[in-house]
Amino acid sequence: MEAVSFPSEPQAQPTGKRKANTSTASLHAETDIATAVSNAASAALTTLDAKFKVRFNTLQQVVADTNNSLNNPKSYTEATNNSLNALKNYTESTTAEIHARLECRKHPPTFGQLATLQPHSCTAPIGNNGHSAYDRRDSTSQSHGKSRFVLNVYTSPGEKVADFCRLFTESISLVGDAQLLLLGDFNARHPDWGDKHTDPKDRQLWSLEQDLLLTQPNDTQHPPMRIGNSVCRDTLPDLTLCKDVTRATWDNTGLSVESDQNILAITIETRLNKKPKPTARITDWPTFHPLREEQAFDAITDINE
Repeated sequence: MEAVSFPSEPQAQPTGKRKANTSTASLHAETDIATAVSNAASAALTTLDAKFKVRFNTLQQVVADTNNSLNNPKSYTEATNNSLNALKNYTESTTAEIHARLECRKHPPTFGQLATLQPHSCTAPIGNNGHSAYDRRDSTSQSHGKSRFVLNVYTSPGEKVADFCRLFTESISLVGDAQLLLLGDFNARHPDWGDKHTDPKDRQLWSLEQDLLLTQPNDTQHPPMRIGNSVCRDTLPDLTLCKDVTRATWDNTGLSVESDQNILAITIETRLNKKPKPTARITDWPTFHPLREEQAFDAITDINE
């Protein structure tokens, strides 16, 4: 076999000096190759970075979609729970109101529970012609120099014919020049009282109001006094008719006292009478002294006499 001889390694050249046998073309070729490799590496890194970025964005979107998918049932569950709680509260309040109304019908409040009477006031039935009436004399009005009477009247909704003429005229005759309030649950229906319909009883009551020159402070623009239900609508069945009452105001308080009707407040303005001027008694002393001398008794000897 022939011996293979390897070329000896070239000796290192001093730094900063080019080999004597290296051409300029070879150096340019090496530089072009290095540049191409660098550009290729940069392009590959840029492409890889873009792919990673796309994949990262895709993964981020998948995570966001997953979170939304998980949050949607949570929001739906919360909304459902809120709706169920609202329905539960409404059911409880409605049930409590129904029980209260049923209890109120079993044990309706008495007149004494709804009104606090002043001392010396009296309540007594004065009529029984298909409707109830109660008379109350306001004792506090005596300090103002003029009496005031309140006549509370009730007629049932089913009563279509009722004669108030005798009741009203006799009451007005009895009170004389005193103030009189005719009020109560008349179950009245008339266009002038905020209702679209009417019946003979209420037409007669309306005519009687005009004939007797009664005034009415009712305000039909207020909320209805009776709360309706599934078979009847809200109505204004209560009336207040005044005689010789010039300053009266009517107000719907909105309080029901566990009833289907609201409590009404009637306010009457009063004025205290002026105190009479005092009359001074002046003694006529010139006339008194001679009379005293003529009618004088003997000298007093005993102080005990």
